[in-house]
Amino acid sequence: MLPKGLWKATEDSETREVEAVEPEEGQNLVANTSQMKEPAMWVHGKKSILNNCKTIHVQPTAPEGFEGEWDDETEMKKVTSADAYEPLLKPITDDNRIHITKTMSQSAWSVRLMGDQSEYQNVNPAKPQVSNGVVVVRSL
Repeated sequence: MLPKGLWKATEDSETREVEAVEPEEGQNLVANTSQMKEPAMWVHGKKSILNNCKTIHVQPTAPEGFEGEWDDETEMKKVTSADAYEPLLKPITDDNRIHITKTMSQSAWSVRLMGDQSEYQNVNPAKPQVSNGVVVVRSL
């Protein structure tokens, strides 16, 4: 899991990677622990597993003995449309809920703030507040 807003998907859609966001001068990207304890502040950072049990699509090749027109791009579009990629940096709140009984369900993630939940003013007022708490994100 990655904190929301600190990562972005790379421009190259084939590698499907994420990279850190570079803050502009004077901009602070750090969120405090009281904000990070909300499930909406967390996103998936890894590639999802496709139906072919891999994280990328394999380039299809013409079957042995095939005679006729074979277009690699058209065949690759067929493969990707049949098994689409999950978006990178998808919020964990969009995940399917866990069904406990027919009528009860719960979120697939547990997000808790552990330890000292107090936020202390920093000695330097230009710097953000300090907290000794830890946010724990756990998959259920």
